[in-house]
Amino acid sequence: MSPNKRRAEHNATVRFAVRIVTALVRAALALLTFGAIATQLGHELSKGPPIGFRLTNFFSFFTIESNVFAAAVLLAIVAPLSRSNAPRLAMLRGAAVLYMAVTGAVYSLLLSGSQEALQTTVPWVNVVLHYFMPAAIVCDWLAAPCPLPQRYAWILARWMVFPIAYVLFSLVRGRMTGWYPYPFLNPALHGAAGVAIVVTAIAVSSVFAGALVIWYAKLRLAPRPAAARQGLHR
Repeated sequence: MSPNKRRAEHNATVRFAVRIVTALVRAALALLTFGAIATQLGHELSKGPPIGFRLTNFFSFFTIESNVFAAAVLLAIVAPLSRSNAPRLAMLRGAAVLYMAVTGAVYSLLLSGSQEALQTTVPWVNVVLHYFMPAAIVCDWLAAPCPLPQRYAWILARWMVFPIAYVLFSLVRGRMTGWYPYPFLNPALHGAAGVAIVVTAIAVSSVFAGALVIWYAKLRLAPRPAAARQGLHR
């Protein structure tokens, strides 16, 4: 067997091993997330009635929704049929990166220490949902971004649909029930102008973060010049 063929087989084996390990890590992260959410949900429901109101409130937190979404995307990526849905999964994975980055940043900057109000009173659950998983999802993208469709403005607009819908839903439901998932969404605490300022700042930051997600994938996956490729193999 020629050295080139042996090298090619070795590289193929390494790539296969990396794919297997990556899939196992992603599956483990998804299961950890679902386990953390189930643990905290059980803790909240154990407080007694009104069960329906507690359940609805629990799943009205952006933290919970973004973590559920990210975990589901991780499982979809490692599914056997994921390659046939690669473009759609790339869009979903990029969205998960954005939402989890927003979750981690907003919690760290505005909500740290509010575990009771945010219903993440189990210490390890709080760490997993607000710190560990946002960092893990972002690092996963940094290590292995995937190609996105070329319509970048369209991608970013689609990614922003969910956060905008979430804010509108939270404001309408809060007006109806008197309960808001986050203090900065409560007009009774900060006034309508205060809510508008914070929401606008988060929205602008989210658009910027989404643009960074797209830019990084484009940069990492851009074809290298032929001269550079030849230089690497000398």
